Amino acid sequence: MHTQYGWFSIAASSTSAFTPFGAAWAAFGYSFPRPSPPTPEVRHLALGCFLCLTSCVVTAIANSLMKLDALRIEAKVQQMILMDMDEWEPPPVYKRRLVGLAVVFYVLSAVFDFWSLVYISMSIRACSSGLTVPANAAVARVMLGEGLSRAQTVGSILIVLGAVSAMAFGSSSDDGGGSDESIAGLLSSARFITFVAATFPFYLLAFTVSKWSMRTHVAIDDHIPVSQAQVHKRRLRRAVALLALAFLGGYQSAVTALAGKFGAQYIAMDGLTTYQPYLCFSVVLVSSLMQLTFMSWMMRQFDAVVCIPPYQILLMLFMVSFGAACFLEVPKNVPCFTLALALACAGIVCMSMDTEHHDARSPMSGAQERPLMAMGLAPCFLWGLDTVTSVVFALSLATVALHFLDGTYEDEYRCDEQQQQQQQQQQQQQQQQQQ
Repeated sequence: MHTQYGWFSIAASSTSAFTPFGAAWAAFGYSFPRPSPPTPEVRHLALGCFLCLTSCVVTAIANSLMKLDALRIEAKVQQMILMDMDEWEPPPVYKRRLVGLAVVFYVLSAVFDFWSLVYISMSIRACSSGLTVPANAAVARVMLGEGLSRAQTVGSILIVLGAVSAMAFGSSSDDGGGSDESIAGLLSSARFITFVAATFPFYLLAFTVSKWSMRTHVAIDDHIPVSQAQVHKRRLRRAVALLALAFLGGYQSAVTALAGKFGAQYIAMDGLTTYQPYLCFSVVLVSSLMQLTFMSWMMRQFDAVVCIPPYQILLMLFMVSFGAACFLEVPKNVPCFTLALALACAGIVCMSMDTEHHDARSPMSGAQERPLMAMGLAPCFLWGLDTVTSVVFALSLATVALHFLDGTYEDEYRCDEQQQQQQQQQQQQQQQQQQ
């Protein structure tokens, strides 16, 4: 038994020396009980959760890159206003290098999301997505210099506890199928149509408010002194804009996850040989582009530590709602799942507290912007490339190890099943002889 798992243990140990993801995989490998291997459901659930955590880190890097791009544009706009020059239009999204790099990370995050949805349900994926908030805070501290207050530190701890507990109590399977007929039946069901009809008008309203907030944000000159009443009015505008943008981004992200879940279900049931990704891939691509646009709007107006928490709460709620409305996902323990989800949401709310030092540096406040010294493309690219390389290396080792363990466990299970069948046949023969 030692020789059977020796190379996996050595690989996990060597990986942990280079990256924290390797340490996580080492713990994952050592957690396998040697005498009695875990069931395939447990291993698939663990793999899906790990892929979700990797997606959270990659998404946090992409969000910080989008914020860096937004700060560059906002600094240019403020400079043009101070110089009394004509209104400056930012270049298109496809011409911005930081946005292009963020797109690469978003694509990697989408790949990890799609891969994880093969193994886990929408509700568990929603709970694990809450870990994006502390991951985003950690990455923003490194790349953007955004600090955390004591309340936000407590919020990060609550998010981790609540998200992990909700993942434990969430639904581990769904009743939806993966064929074209079942997908059409799920989308045409009364419960799904009712849910979409009840939420889509709010989606259109949030889109309208978001467009208005973008025009208002560009037109306002925050450097001109204003009265206290106008200050309160601007704060109210910020709150409404933040809620609308968070609703818009959360809903669109849930739609992207839903389309990915359909494609993952199709692969899980029918395999890659019969998989035709045209419809699901098209929906995921279009929805991802819309999601990227909404995130760009949100990052341009608010700091990452301020805007990500409400967006993440609505994303979690929408993903759980989509899973229940479309796949009939029911948590294993509804009260415990609800309490854990509420704990994670409370932690996310704590992350939004005590943000005066963030608002003072945000583009909408009119205060002095932070120095743009850390906005070089090369350091961001090298730092992100090193992180992604570590993740891919760890995932490659883990995939090979899991395939090896899958084959070993399948052989053991087959031998056990054959022995049980032989024993049952012998018992039946003995009973027939006695009769």
